[in-house]
Amino acid sequence: MRIATYNIWNSATGMPERKQQLIEEIIKISADIICLQEVPNKAAHQDLVERCRYQFAVFHEHANEEEGLSILSRYSIKSFEYDQNCIFAKIEIQNKTLLLINTHLPWDSAVNRENV
Repeated sequence: MRIATYNIWNSATGMPERKQQLIEEIIKISADIICLQEVPNKAAHQDLVERCRYQFAVFHEHANEEEGLSILSRYSIKSFEYDQNCIFAKIEIQNKTLLLINTHLPWDSAVNRENV
């Protein structure tokens, strides 16, 4: 099983070339599960799901923001919860359940990151 994680940096800098490079990289590594941080919004998440051809996916925005976290998976995502900058997802793999946690720690303070 291959799992990858990327902070895709929610910024217009280098766009749209950077987005195309990200899509090419996701397709190239062909991971079974991809965790993404700083996804700009639900529409950007859906575009990545479609263009990278993942069958299962979840997205949740951070409180009071459009930006959020995304999980793309080749395995069924049975359930997920969002709490304090984390998505907790239960993914079914060959009759077993994997608990996957995708997080984006606060960037503004090392103390804040340690307290999450």
